Amino acid sequence: MKTNILRISTLISLLMFTCSCNCDFSMLTSVDENGGITRTITCQASKELLCGKWNNNEVVNGNTSPVKPGEEWNTEWMIKGSNEKMLWPVSDLQYDSLCKAMNLKTLKDTAIVMMSRRFESVQEMNDKFHFDIIPMKTEANFKKSFRWFYTEYSFSETFPKRNFLIPASRYLTEDELTFWCTGENVISENLSGSELFDSLCDIAEKARRWLTANCFEEYCQYLISHYDSIENASISKEEFIASKDDFVTKGAASVEESLFDEMHEIFRKALVEYYGTGFNADAFIDCLPEEFELDSEILAAFQNFSFAYAVKLPGTDIADVHPAKLNLGMCYSKDYSVSYSSRKINAWAWGLTALLIIILYIWTDNLKKRQNR
Repeated sequence: MKTNILRISTLISLLMFTCSCNCDFSMLTSVDENGGITRTITCQASKELLCGKWNNNEVVNGNTSPVKPGEEWNTEWMIKGSNEKMLWPVSDLQYDSLCKAMNLKTLKDTAIVMMSRRFESVQEMNDKFHFDIIPMKTEANFKKSFRWFYTEYSFSETFPKRNFLIPASRYLTEDELTFWCTGENVISENLSGSELFDSLCDIAEKARRWLTANCFEEYCQYLISHYDSIENASISKEEFIASKDDFVTKGAASVEESLFDEMHEIFRKALVEYYGTGFNADAFIDCLPEEFELDSEILAAFQNFSFAYAVKLPGTDIADVHPAKLNLGMCYSKDYSVSYSSRKINAWAWGLTALLIIILYIWTDNLKKRQNR
């Protein structure tokens, strides 16, 4: 019974964390016949976003945009269901007046903010587009193929695999990582509900240790590179380097739950637990600058960062394509690519072909008439 309670606690704590950064936005990529691209991102209009107070740390519950509005992005806003686009941003006073006029406490569920940006080519988009709230840069490709009667267009975008300091293979099998990050059904076949639950609890614990170990490793690498700045260090730099790998492994395993917003304190406690109560862990924490951020912590927070993704190409889609829901955790196990293709009829080619057939028919008919005379 105690084991089941611990498993439930582990799974719930990690699921609550990973679900906390699920931003609500959509991204539409419109490609024209010459390869020019317009990327449009649409978000719910939180007060912070609508009033231009963009903050890349305010991501919980979709309170921000994945890119910084303004500057390169043409930003507008509108009431849902309306076609009237309005100037962005609005002042705090305007926002309060709008809420009062509509008898609402917030406009988040009523208004949307739209940011669009034009790229002259797919290469320009590859060079200049990136998300501003997560270290993620995509790679897109566009191809136009002329087939006489029609022209085919294809577009693909790849979210490259993330390289973690400590590879997931130390904690999870390839199938476990794929299942955890993408949801691909590679381990749950022929499992009962209770067996699947036990499997999920086990994978959740491994994933938690893996992400925590990456945070610890990042801390250690920073401290090693700034070891001379640590005042009253309890051990020498050489001793710390020699014990680092063992500390990271055992320290991550000893942490009962990963509350990533308290990682400084978790790391401090792990230092004391591993090196002993006489270890001056505070000296190591004090060495960290106030603005210090862990890339691993950001990646852990955004493994469930999902959004609606769609591509609009010239002509008619070759396949029945619907907007996809992408999850950035999908690229934690491997490169993740999405592909779209379309076909546009070349009316002039059909017309020219018909004209040539008619001309050939008339010429052949006249030739036969001359031969019969």
